Amino acid sequence: MENESTTFLGPDEFSSIGVELVRGVAEHLRHLRASPVTPNFEDPFFTSDRWFANIPKNREGAKEVFSEVLDLFKRYATLNGHPRFNAYITSAPSPAGALADLIASSFGQNVALWRIAPLVTLIERQTLRWLGELIGLSPATEGIFLGGGEAANLACLHVAIRAQATDWDVLKDGNMPRNRPRPTVYATREAHRWLVRAVRLMGLGTDSIRWVETDGDLRMETNALRALIADDRRNDRWPFLILATAGTVGTGAVDPIRVLSEIAAEESVWLHVDGAYGATAACVEDVPEDLHQLARADSVTMDPQKWMYAPIPAACAFIRRSGLLQSTFSTRPSYYYPGVGVPEDLSRSKDHDDLAEFGPENSRPASALKVWVILRLLGTAGCREAVALDIANASYLARRVRDFKQLELGPTGLSIATFRYNPVRGLPHLDRQLPNTRLNVVNGSIADLLQRSGEYFISTAQLGDRLYLRACFVNPRTGQEDIDRLVQLAADHGDTLAEVPQSSPS
Repeated sequence: MENESTTFLGPDEFSSIGVELVRGVAEHLRHLRASPVTPNFEDPFFTSDRWFANIPKNREGAKEVFSEVLDLFKRYATLNGHPRFNAYITSAPSPAGALADLIASSFGQNVALWRIAPLVTLIERQTLRWLGELIGLSPATEGIFLGGGEAANLACLHVAIRAQATDWDVLKDGNMPRNRPRPTVYATREAHRWLVRAVRLMGLGTDSIRWVETDGDLRMETNALRALIADDRRNDRWPFLILATAGTVGTGAVDPIRVLSEIAAEESVWLHVDGAYGATAACVEDVPEDLHQLARADSVTMDPQKWMYAPIPAACAFIRRSGLLQSTFSTRPSYYYPGVGVPEDLSRSKDHDDLAEFGPENSRPASALKVWVILRLLGTAGCREAVALDIANASYLARRVRDFKQLELGPTGLSIATFRYNPVRGLPHLDRQLPNTRLNVVNGSIADLLQRSGEYFISTAQLGDRLYLRACFVNPRTGQEDIDRLVQLAADHGDTLAEVPQSSPS
């Protein structure tokens, strides 16, 4: 017992500190709106000597340590759950999800084998079925939780090349054996950067990517895709995968999934949909029709950490054809499966899946638990309502931007809206003084000012030769009053930076 109390927190101390921490976090959430979104980035704290100190020689009191940790987070963390944090596709974490994480961590769940995590294995399987149902996938679709969107997309690419390479054994010979045509992936430059890292990790190299043109809505241009595939077949390349994006990071554009699925079938090419952000919106009716075509894809990813309000990490990979995940990733080491002279029903978990066999990760956190809890608390109706509210916020921002003569609306999609400060619209005589390059500097400075001041946190999007301010709404705490404040601040900061008289909405 003494050993436990010195190595771990004892039950009484854990209970006492835990209660105080939950109260402290609850108090923080109660006053969240009144807090700055960001800390002072210039605070000497961030460069102080404490970050270069050695590991403590002696034990520190648990109560004091955790009290300091909570205080540090309150003072120095960027508040991603703040109503005015609308920058990246990182949803405000649900407190319910945080409590679920506490339970999973406290019970030390490693969802690798059925026998060491039977309950959470069942929860993960059920959660995957529920998510698939929510976004319109076939009940036969297989899935797995992974550490993030990049890991999920990489896993799908690995399954895809293995499934498509019928002339050689990818698992034995590798992805690009000698004297074989170069495997080729088709994507637009609006796709997420995970693709570049994935082809590097897979040994394919960035020359394996063929960048397809986009149309006026920043969606993949299907005629250009057909032409590239035809050209590549004539030039000793092997088209094996089309990457469609369901909700691009920059503008929320949704590629033409239905037509792309037809091209993929005609060309015997795998269609993968990166729905890390936008797949969740398939549960809502009033979204681009192509979001309701996800079941046509060979593989789909979605991140509940992006638009299901789950704390990080929580990402999923779905494969339409049953059996491919396990046959691609299973290794069956003897320390898990002692097979020599041991009956099959003793060497594996009979009638249950060992989820480490279905993906690239062996030690696996119980990421599904928090999503399972959130889905139960929201239900299908609640999910639709929350996602629809985020989309409505983007539409409201677009309407408010139009009220300001010096603000200009850019491309919008799903829960993302882009706009920029452009006083030339209201003051044409400034045209020569504020060319496009100057406007880019002004808009980048607006975003920087908002972030550093703690007033608001949005990001930017480079679209062609124009830099836009970009707001992404995956936060049910954000209200119209926050959006009103954002557009007013953007206009005021822009007027100051551009040295033009401040003006009110038209």
